[in-house]
Amino acid sequence: MKNSGLIWVALVTGSACAAPVAEAPPAAEQVWQLFLQNMALPLSAEPNCQQVSAANPTQSLTLGQHFATNLSVSFATENSVSFSSSCTASKMELSDGKLQPVWDCKIEILEQDAQAEFISSSMTAFYLNANGTALLPGSLRCF
Repeated sequence: MKNSGLIWVALVTGSACAAPVAEAPPAAEQVWQLFLQNMALPLSAEPNCQQVSAANPTQSLTLGQHFATNLSVSFATENSVSFSSSCTASKMELSDGKLQPVWDCKIEILEQDAQAEFISSSMTAFYLNANGTALLPGSLRCF
């Protein structure tokens, strides 16, 4: 019954959407490829992802620099880092008020010490278009 929510959303929103979202989320490899292909994206163009780093305090970061900062958290320590990623069907409001179906994807990083106690976490979320072939500009959210 996993798709029943998608069917309900499609029935309720009807013609308010530009195109229906694909029934299955994009494959994990496809999501990671799209994410990594956008490493040069300047965060200055992403209103919900304005980040700075200790290594680049006065410079507008790229997605790649931001991700490198997040990946560097346990460098040369006994801590461990784990990743999780997923996408769920969602909607994005366009400037004209219409709703566009999207895949809301996220990549989470969790750092733990040797006793599996929480140290830090970060998440980068972004929208992919309905068929999962492009990262949508302005959709990055960094936490």
